[in-house]
Amino acid sequence: MTVQQLLDALEEKTTSKKTLRRKRRCIYTALLLTTGTCMYFFTPPIVSDVKISDMKMIGNEVWFEVSFKKTWPCAFVDLTWYDENHKRKMLSFEDRDKNLPKSRPTGWQAAGPWKIAGMTTHELTHHSYAIARHTCIYLFTIETLFYHRESPIYFR
Repeated sequence: MTVQQLLDALEEKTTSKKTLRRKRRCIYTALLLTTGTCMYFFTPPIVSDVKISDMKMIGNEVWFEVSFKKTWPCAFVDLTWYDENHKRKMLSFEDRDKNLPKSRPTGWQAAGPWKIAGMTTHELTHHSYAIARHTCIYLFTIETLFYHRESPIYFR
């Protein structure tokens, strides 16, 4: 039975418009929650194939550029970088163009320079990881392992 058939059957059996609206809301809520749950557990990562390039040390900060592939048109929430001891590091986006949108379109992207304080280039590339959070459906925030030297395909 399709959603439209279900809604048509409700209209035939319901006499009150108020009751019909309530039943429709219940059906739409169930569909949204089901779709969101399936998307959360069964989608590939929002971003993948992250490459770090053009690293340089300036004082105690690592400046670097990144390239990555965005596979889903989800809204960017934040990106958090951690060291090997799972301590959060201060990441600053120093993109040259301040007019760039916060969320990027799907496809291959290049970004930077970014900077992280309190790490060396070796620690950044070999002993750290980053988690990106995106909102794809208003109720769900999806976390993706953005960067790790030996990154698995999925991270939830």
